[in-house]
Amino acid sequence: MLDADIIEPSGSPYCSPAVVVKKKDGTNRHCVDFRGLNNVTEFDAEPMERLDDLFQQIGTESNYVSKIDMSKGYYQIPLA
Repeated sequence: MLDADIIEPSGSPYCSPAVVVKKKDGTNRHCVDFRGLNNVTEFDAEPMERLDDLFQQIGTESNYVSKIDMSKGYYQIPLA
């Protein structure tokens, strides 16, 4: 891809190397190593609001209240 001028070299701390790995069945798998990116990324947690403010926003008609943080779920929890 470099020879075809599709990609270009980068020295950015946000770039991640792409590698091709052989699978057990002999086919190739395209992988990206994000460990370097994870080292320079700052985690920004979203704190839960005060419960009394949440209850006031929801009102009295709700039977259940839930807050689930999906920021690190990586789509592992199936949703309908």
